[in-house]
Amino acid sequence: MNIIYVVYLVLLAYLFLVVRYKPNTYILTKENAITWQNKANWIFLSFIPCSLMLGVTFYISTDVASTPLFWVIPLALYLLSFIVTFAKKPIISLEWVGRNTLIFIVFPIIGFIFGINIVKATQLITFNLLGFFMLALLSHGKLVLSRPKSSQLTTFYFCLSFGGVLAGIFNGFIAPRIFSHAYEYPLVLLLSLLIIPIPLSKNTRILSSVMQKIWVVPFIVSILLVINYYIPNVGIFKILINWHVIEILALLIIVVFSNSTKILFLSMAILFFYIFSPLFNKTEVLSQQRNFYGVKQVFKYNGGHFLLSQSTLHGFQVELGKNPIDGAHAYYGAVLPVVQELQKEDKPLHAMVLGLGTGIMSCQFREQDKLKIVEIDEQVINIAKNNDLFTYLRDCPPHPTIIKDDGLIAVNRLDKSSQEIIVMDAFNSDAIPVHLLTLEAFAIYKQKLNSNGVILVNMTNRHLNILPVITGAGRALDLIVLFKSQPTNNSLGQFFAQWALLTTNERLAGKLISSFGWQFVASNDTKLWTNDYSNLIPLLKL
Repeated sequence: MNIIYVVYLVLLAYLFLVVRYKPNTYILTKENAITWQNKANWIFLSFIPCSLMLGVTFYISTDVASTPLFWVIPLALYLLSFIVTFAKKPIISLEWVGRNTLIFIVFPIIGFIFGINIVKATQLITFNLLGFFMLALLSHGKLVLSRPKSSQLTTFYFCLSFGGVLAGIFNGFIAPRIFSHAYEYPLVLLLSLLIIPIPLSKNTRILSSVMQKIWVVPFIVSILLVINYYIPNVGIFKILINWHVIEILALLIIVVFSNSTKILFLSMAILFFYIFSPLFNKTEVLSQQRNFYGVKQVFKYNGGHFLLSQSTLHGFQVELGKNPIDGAHAYYGAVLPVVQELQKEDKPLHAMVLGLGTGIMSCQFREQDKLKIVEIDEQVINIAKNNDLFTYLRDCPPHPTIIKDDGLIAVNRLDKSSQEIIVMDAFNSDAIPVHLLTLEAFAIYKQKLNSNGVILVNMTNRHLNILPVITGAGRALDLIVLFKSQPTNNSLGQFFAQWALLTTNERLAGKLISSFGWQFVASNDTKLWTNDYSNLIPLLKL
């Protein structure tokens, strides 16, 4: 090995001292010189797809689940766009991409209009990833077309890399600090319209030419959106509002009649401003905050205060300072009988709830009960403690201990067999915390329960069917698994919710089945997650 190392040093010295560098004798002229405009164009074309990759990753993972699967797919598509466009013979031509990109990004924009909360996970993921991939192909394809001579490639690739760095800085550092909502994704999507070529069909050329001269498209879009804002939410107008008919019509006009990039960008900017600007939000926003864990918004509607995490309602309070009788509002009606059955033993209950929300579940417990609530997001804690927004923590009897920590770490610190109830109610928007649903996590929950204790899991989710995962963990640990679906009940202020219960307490399980509508899970459909394996694909609600 020493001889090989000596030979390596000799060769290295030869390269440095003997071999002379012979630069390419390429003469720069005014015609082939790189201008600042060229550099800015390269930086912009590399910034767009990189920023979109980060934006679409955040957009998807925040609402479905924060797992490597949803981080790797956008990255893979981003890298694939380089492979396709920089190939000698691209399998997807730039001409086809330029002609069809606008059609592909229409579907994500429709998702913006209707709202992420009513879009299925498969649609959300598919359409946003396809739109991103088309824009990445278009951006990188334009970079290939504008690539300079070989002697100037150093500057070219430096600008390409610098655009990616700017995207990382913008999405990772600047946007979370200057935006109170996740505006960076739609903003960069809007900027990407500046690179889309707008071909004219023979049928629309004459009409579009007229519209371009007098800027009719932006004007019509503005008029339609003003009408949509001011029409009353009654009768047939209610249908127009609920189905976003006028906004879809505005989008259709933009796509069909915009015959220049300038008109397309301006018209779409007007639509995006209407969709995302708080100025056009008919509800009164009391607080809006954002951090690593997502966007939290408290808004006022019909006199009540509502907590929205990203796109999911996490709780509400109708009248501040007025104690709910039992804390069974929102998602927690199915849980109340379980708590009350355990309270019949007339001794203090020891309970831990993972996930704070508005703090409404604390109202199910008595003053003598020992309740701990774990919440990792400090902004949520501050919202729940703000008596101008919600008063559950102040007014409800147990006055719980709030612990700022990860749920699993907090449970692991408990003494063995010390708890009667552990509730898993931790959500970020509608995204599930995968590490709280593994076999190892449930083994820790079981270890901390006494012989009569229960584990309650909130499975309410628009995108995923989580019951097979809980069933798999329960059976692996020899626990009885029960299930209950809570229907929507407006008179009681209850949302649709699904809960699972795991226990070794046969008497309690029998009582819940016979008297309170809980069902024993007899299905063989199980999916066991561990710290080393989890798979969301089989759980997606198609």
